[in-house]
Amino acid sequence: MITIRSKSVLKTILGMVCFFVFLNVSVYLLVRFNVIPERYLLMVNLDGEQNLPTFYATVLLLTASIILLLIALRGRQKYNWYLLSGIFCFLSLDENIEIHEQLTALTKSALATETQGIFYFAWIIPYGIITILLMIFLFKFVWNLPNRTRRLFIISGFIFLSGALGLEMIAGSYWEESGWSSMIYKILAFSEETLEMTGVSLFIFALLDYIEENFGGLTISMSR
Repeated sequence: MITIRSKSVLKTILGMVCFFVFLNVSVYLLVRFNVIPERYLLMVNLDGEQNLPTFYATVLLLTASIILLLIALRGRQKYNWYLLSGIFCFLSLDENIEIHEQLTALTKSALATETQGIFYFAWIIPYGIITILLMIFLFKFVWNLPNRTRRLFIISGFIFLSGALGLEMIAGSYWEESGWSSMIYKILAFSEETLEMTGVSLFIFALLDYIEENFGGLTISMSR
């Protein structure tokens, strides 16, 4: 039987985030100084698609969804936990197949205009509205959580949304001007992905900590 410890998990998953950050920076510098071909950067670029960091981010989001589902099966206010589990399952799918990017054209078509500036990535508009509605709907649920869990939820949510929406909006305005070649855009995109993975990592810690405090911990049985 294996007991999963929240602090050990946090150290491991944050360690992996740091590893991908270091790997991205290292490979970028090697490419910049023509030591290795640019194709290697595509494999580790935090702002890339279908690569190692994207796979890791997908796994993190899916892990959060599974833990939320386990809490829903055992805890109170099941529907709120189920809702959160569904949200993170969708985010995991979105991270893998880039659903939000496909919404950009649809949003611009619905608005009958070309979005500019911080709304250049038009998918931010529907996602931002949905996020605000979910925050309003879940406010009472989050507020009634134990103090420690509530603080961790709020902090991790703030970190995640600062990257997923905040920096993404700023990055959009730089993309509009200079495209991917803009160094400022690259820094913003790099920081955005780092914040997202850090926020999800802290959220997973919050969930495991909640399980330890309320259900005695999470264990995996290896017996047949």
